[in-house]
Amino acid sequence: RKLIMTVWMSSWLEGPGLTELLEKPNTAVFHSLDRCFETYAAWRRWLKREALTSGAAPVAPSGAKAAAAEALAAAPGAVLAERAAKPVFAAYGVDAIGEAAVTSAAEAKSAAEAAGFPVVLKLDAPDLAHKTEVGGVVLGLSDGDAVAEAYEKMMEKAAAAGVTPRGALVQRMAAKGAEIVIGGRVDPVFGPLVVAGIGGTMVEVLKDTIVAPAPVTEAQALRMLERLRFGEMLDGVRDLPAVDRAALARTIAAVSEFLDDFQDEVAEIDLNPVICRGGEITAVDALILRREA
Repeated sequence: RKLIMTVWMSSWLEGPGLTELLEKPNTAVFHSLDRCFETYAAWRRWLKREALTSGAAPVAPSGAKAAAAEALAAAPGAVLAERAAKPVFAAYGVDAIGEAAVTSAAEAKSAAEAAGFPVVLKLDAPDLAHKTEVGGVVLGLSDGDAVAEAYEKMMEKAAAAGVTPRGALVQRMAAKGAEIVIGGRVDPVFGPLVVAGIGGTMVEVLKDTIVAPAPVTEAQALRMLERLRFGEMLDGVRDLPAVDRAALARTIAAVSEFLDDFQDEVAEIDLNPVICRGGEITAVDALILRREA
């Protein structure tokens, strides 16, 4: 009952010998060694993928889908920027850095002093997908006066760009770590696809990401990380600690489950950067685009 792979390389491509082989249910016939072994390799890859997915339990917390649906319903508009997107991903167990919403330079200064320096100031504009394009992110602010000044300049730049923000967000600066991007989209042909790779400001320069059909298991997510060209960055470089790959894989798997669960409502998602230090996997920014976007 074993499968027999036969390479029929005779110049006589017809005849009783070939007919006999083709009629046997456990015999596969090829006309070249290349085609035979390419098929065998593809079959082995498929079996390995099946083994990675079989019997794997979801990593998202119980009730994640209901909690995320509630958070999505509470956020109007086609674009869910950072402030609205983070609670959605939190339902799936994704940790994110906290923030304080402010509407004036004085409030920004006070919030920064409460958070502890250094801090990050971000434009809070619900319909703006990418804040950096209008100067909407300022890093490493080390005192209250610098925060107040940055707030005023940020509002001026937003007005010049035709953006009407509702204020800004003050966040503590995350500790240094490997910067990863986790995202995905719903493709009209292939369905939900999850993306993971080297993120931060280098995401568009290095272009080192791996795409996989969602949802993925933790084992599959680990395989995605192994395939990164710059994956050694996760093992600790210079003053950065090594990343707990298992913890990062769980986060990737959780995000992929969200994308699969909400593929009829969500078009694209983006968590970048995700700061990784040991077992601490923390999303610093987040974005969700609904289908109507």
